[in-house]
Amino acid sequence: MLESTNASPASIDDHLPPLPPSSGHPDADRVRRIARQLGCGAVWVRGAGPHVVLGLQGENAFARLTPVGGSSYGLAFRSPVAPERRAPTTPSWEPLLLIDDLTTVVEHALVGVSALPSGA
Repeated sequence: MLESTNASPASIDDHLPPLPPSSGHPDADRVRRIARQLGCGAVWVRGAGPHVVLGLQGENAFARLTPVGGSSYGLAFRSPVAPERRAPTTPSWEPLLLIDDLTTVVEHALVGVSALPSGA
């Protein structure tokens, strides 16, 4: 005879630290949830005007997501321009690499820095 239980099956959330409080930037909160659903708990996310920037814990931002209209977002990675060639506090971004829906753009950003677990 099978026993039933009210316990929920283990989820990806059981293996990741709790989500930080809402940033007040709706797109940043969505990006944070998407990254978590993809299995990446080591990314920080913050709104910057209309953009959302992503970084790995303890590191500078590596990607910037920009709403481009409708449900589409653009992905740009941080430029490797030497700091002496620009203001040290002003990041430089490559041109948009990808324009797609938010989930796809977040996934490509995380793949670009090898931030997803194997098999994701």
